[in-house]
Amino acid sequence: MRTGEKLAQETARLASSESQSSTAQSPHGLGAVSNEPEVCFNNWGLAESLPLPGNAHQLRPDDYSTRLHRLLAYEQCGWFNEARTMIVELLVSGNDLKRSEEGELRRILGDLDEKTKDPLAAEHEYERASQIDASEPNYFAWGAELLLHGAAAPAVEVFGKGVRLHPSSVRMLAGLSAAHYLSGATEEAAKKSCEASDLDPTNSMPYLFLGKMQESSSYALPCAEARLARYARAHPDDSIANYYYGLAIWKRERGTQDSARLQLAETLFRKACDLDRTLEAACVELGNLYLSREQPQQAITAYDKALASNPYSSGAHHGLGVAYRRIGRNDRAESETQQYELLERLEAAALERRRSELGQFLFYLNNQPAGSSATSNSAPGEAK
Repeated sequence: MRTGEKLAQETARLASSESQSSTAQSPHGLGAVSNEPEVCFNNWGLAESLPLPGNAHQLRPDDYSTRLHRLLAYEQCGWFNEARTMIVELLVSGNDLKRSEEGELRRILGDLDEKTKDPLAAEHEYERASQIDASEPNYFAWGAELLLHGAAAPAVEVFGKGVRLHPSSVRMLAGLSAAHYLSGATEEAAKKSCEASDLDPTNSMPYLFLGKMQESSSYALPCAEARLARYARAHPDDSIANYYYGLAIWKRERGTQDSARLQLAETLFRKACDLDRTLEAACVELGNLYLSREQPQQAITAYDKALASNPYSSGAHHGLGVAYRRIGRNDRAESETQQYELLERLEAAALERRRSELGQFLFYLNNQPAGSSATSNSAPGEAK
């Protein structure tokens, strides 16, 4: 579940970044660098051309692009109510809006709902945006919202339709991969990430999704090693690329006697750990590999490196407990094991709270009127 939530959050970030890059931007960068709304608004270079809230009458009512620029500035600067008011006025008045413009406004309304902690309203707006205009940004935003709040099955359906409508979208395939993973279909999730990486081998996103899945899987995922090897060859000095490639080899070869392959995994883990001392996971896996070879002293060194980066690494504390017991340091082993068990309890409690939140969202989503949920709608021109 932890991995599924990380994938969902990364998918949501992709939706957010698309929303920012595909619409009007501040010529001086996003004004959100300032906590003062008026300063933020001025950072967009809009003080002269676009008045502050309360002066909407100074704008031509039929100028959609100007109003869009202004409401996006409001959104980025935290004037959510003003942005919402502008959108509602545009939708009510009509102003000969194109379908693409109406869909875009609905999607921005969804963004506002998510930012103001109303995920059910956000899901509803993203759905309406997709029904009005089945564009790639609209469908992706809808799927990402469902995924972010744990609605895995509807997210699989929405992303699946999105892939059929937009087969060249790498992020749509990656979103479908994340949705499959959260629904428990790990191998299908890996397959979709592999397909996304083949669609654009230079895009790092599918490799990172695939690596996260491999990290939490107890076995080697099909198609993963070849793609992660390609990623590592293209980025030889990237710690994550080395770590994920090493992980794919380690998951396939541990328990075997293939010394050459295990040596390659060790080299990759050590390189990743040295390249980035904050990458605790690589150091933990290096320690695990040493333990499998009955090299507890080397394992302790690796686990200590992991704890230097993150003192709350449950994996490192667990490994140290095993390693110290193997060298006869039972007192230290007991201490490390207790640390591990405490961290596991804290993580379990946090997960339980999150499950409760997700359960509430799913309960309300499932009890919406017939025809208003992700599972009962088709894209324009697509059969149910």
